[in-house]
Amino acid sequence: MTTRLVRRMVWTLTILAALRAPGSLPAQVPVRAVPDTLVATAVDARAVEVSRFGSYVAVYDTSEGNTVRVFDADLRPLWKVRLRHFWAGSLRERPILQFAPDETFLLVPAVRTTTDIAVCDVATGEPLAVLREHASDVKVLALSADGSRLVSASRDEIILWRRAEAGFEPIQALRDLAPAVMTIAFAPDGRHVAVATTESFTRAVTLYAVDADALRPVYRHAFEDRNISNDIDQLAFSPDSSRLAAGYRDTILVFGLDDDPRLIGTRIGIDLGTVFSLAWSPDGRLLVSGHVRFVRWWREDGGALVEAATTATQQPAAQDLAISGDGTRLYVASRADENALSRFRLEGVGASPVGIVAGLVAGDLSLAQRRALTDALAREVVGELGP
Repeated sequence: MTTRLVRRMVWTLTILAALRAPGSLPAQVPVRAVPDTLVATAVDARAVEVSRFGSYVAVYDTSEGNTVRVFDADLRPLWKVRLRHFWAGSLRERPILQFAPDETFLLVPAVRTTTDIAVCDVATGEPLAVLREHASDVKVLALSADGSRLVSASRDEIILWRRAEAGFEPIQALRDLAPAVMTIAFAPDGRHVAVATTESFTRAVTLYAVDADALRPVYRHAFEDRNISNDIDQLAFSPDSSRLAAGYRDTILVFGLDDDPRLIGTRIGIDLGTVFSLAWSPDGRLLVSGHVRFVRWWREDGGALVEAATTATQQPAAQDLAISGDGTRLYVASRADENALSRFRLEGVGASPVGIVAGLVAGDLSLAQRRALTDALAREVVGELGP
């Protein structure tokens, strides 16, 4: 879009904001999560993703021999695809599903073979392109916030991709990695990729800088506790890319990502047990951790994590979490025989700038507007709203 059209969008949305007058959240608004909807046909849900503007929800679970299903905003089913992995080869790593920022496609691994990644049309599920560079089974993938870069991993290789036509082209491959890759995450500002690995008794988090279309290691935190039954199950960057959270056993580690990356705080001995999943609230003020039958909300206070609320999910292990950009919905993917995907209505959770803008127009954005509405533009719009 031209600068003139972008300014017109800012002006129009500012007028809508004045008419609807949404208020910002005070710093200590209580957090509440109210049970809303269950997807009764989901079995052992391993991953859940919400698209940037909240139009779509995708879930991976082990029903029908490992299936990815896509729903609309009201959780009405749109399409599904069975993966080439079956019961014996179910994917346990996360994330494995990623929506395009403009909601035009969904990245899904193992659609045609266990080593490929399909770029699926979000409306129909039809593959627009199939990425075939991996030599072994694809385990995890993460897309940059602007959709221009993709990083994917098998157990012993990591590939960095660049957007090209309908798909992506490989620009770097790190192969024959000794530690097995367990999970990855792409920083929202596109500057870093975090990778969690496991090898013998060692668990580690490695931070890579994304420089000139290449991954360059800049920091590594490793620890040994001689416990081989737990891994770092999930990594989560804060929305402003200043912090990285990692869950391991009953511990959350928080890393600062300024010019000198470092471990800045640890919460040890969470009474809810193992941390299976992590997600930041869209406004970055809260961190939520998933456990067996509960999720816990945390606020940062002087570098430490302080409990803000605990929500009973009545579900087994919360294997993945997703929060809608407007801060109104929490999705919990759990390990259960049925009803493994549950949705909660949220109160006291702040929206992202994009979530606020999308809410002002009730989600009615054209494709051109979704592509033009960058995080920077959304912050500009929100800045026009005032307190």
